[in-house]
Amino acid sequence: MSGLDLPPVQHILRNLPQKSIGTYEMDIYEALRSFASSEGNYRSIRDAIAALVVANKANPNGDPSISQSANPTKTSADLSRACIPFIGDYLLHFVAFVDTTPGIYLSQLTKYDKLPDYVDPTAPTEPVEDEPGGALTQPRHPEVFSNLAPLPPSMTVEPLINVHKQRMISKVAIDFLNSQQLTGKYRIELEKKLHSRCLRLKTLDMVTLEHLGFQNT
Repeated sequence: MSGLDLPPVQHILRNLPQKSIGTYEMDIYEALRSFASSEGNYRSIRDAIAALVVANKANPNGDPSISQSANPTKTSADLSRACIPFIGDYLLHFVAFVDTTPGIYLSQLTKYDKLPDYVDPTAPTEPVEDEPGGALTQPRHPEVFSNLAPLPPSMTVEPLINVHKQRMISKVAIDFLNSQQLTGKYRIELEKKLHSRCLRLKTLDMVTLEHLGFQNT
């Protein structure tokens, strides 16, 4: 879907003769485009995977009427809760043409990485900066604690580790590990001929794709 959303490809789709693509196919395309949207850090995909994880934990062996000795990956009930999550990566070749984002996990990590590592307890909304020598800036408004009992001489008020940031990053890692379990439900045998053909596929570089997409404008 990321490839189909590239500006040159979208230009081609908009300029195709009317009804070149059937209504049914376009409905499927729009539904997939909406599902794979990066809006809300791929909210639709993340919600779908989360639902699969919950269903898998509630009934990890699939249909209880099937013998436990049978391979659960062979049952339709089990495969209906399998998926290969979109981990994603930056589309480096296309950054000049589209504002790309990472996949569902890297997208969240990129967002949380922008949060501050430390928080000033006297001014939580103000940034904590590194000073020469690696030290952190001292609290800006220590007077806010003036009504409290003084600290022992060996202790000082210092910036705090942003625990919220670490928790958010940890949750992304846990979600990723949970989604990995869903991929293990697939047992796909390698089709050597098809695999070989896929390895030999040639892709268009961005310059060629841009030329083909906009040559009639």
